[in-house]
Amino acid sequence: MKIRLNYNDGRYYCLPALEDAVCETILEIEDQVWKAYLRHLEQDKVFQSLFTRMESFRFLAKERDELIEETIELEKGINSLKEQIEHQCKFKKELLQNTLELENEARG
Repeated sequence: MKIRLNYNDGRYYCLPALEDAVCETILEIEDQVWKAYLRHLEQDKVFQSLFTRMESFRFLAKERDELIEETIELEKGINSLKEQIEHQCKFKKELLQNTLELENEARG
């Protein structure tokens, strides 16, 4: 079952989500959890805790994904810098070799 969490006033409230709803506050839960929620609305603290944990888990998963993307971008940057260093080293080596050849030609 998909539910939509509402946290406007500092408390979680949930309603069944429309089938085509796409939103950050849409969560997938098992039908039995929804039925338990409806049966035990008076035990609000338990469900507030549950929904807080679910929201925290979703937030942490999003943060993890963003960090993975940043890491991939940083690795690409590092690889690019390594390639630039290799290119510069080759260029320096060729330049030194040409300089030595010119010096040898000038002497001999």
